[in-house]
Amino acid sequence: MDISIIIPTKNRSKYLFKLLNYYEAVNFMGQLIIIDSSDKNIFINNKNFIDSKKNLDIQHQFKDINELNARKYALKFINKNYIAQSGDDDYYEPIGVQKIINFFNINLDYSCASGYTYAT
Repeated sequence: MDISIIIPTKNRSKYLFKLLNYYEAVNFMGQLIIIDSSDKNIFINNKNFIDSKKNLDIQHQFKDINELNARKYALKFINKNYIAQSGDDDYYEPIGVQKIINFFNINLDYSCASGYTYAT
């Protein structure tokens, strides 16, 4: 899938692990860029978990910055044509993401789009 998803996180391993388990379960084929500002021991724990996710394309970087600057910092690691940003507790459904990518491929004059949101 031709998309990079930027995910800032800080000291929220529980949410990050659930997110990565989800993307693994749905066989997500895009790039996940995780900018991690966690405390050192939590960062190491996150890194070990991320390293176990062999079927996901994950760029995991430590940078002690706020969420907004983490998104900016992540731009240098993008290797796909499309970008999305996500919280560490938000999920994208791959079929919906692919529909948005297809929309962009047909409608070249658009620069942003969104689909439906589900909240529980």
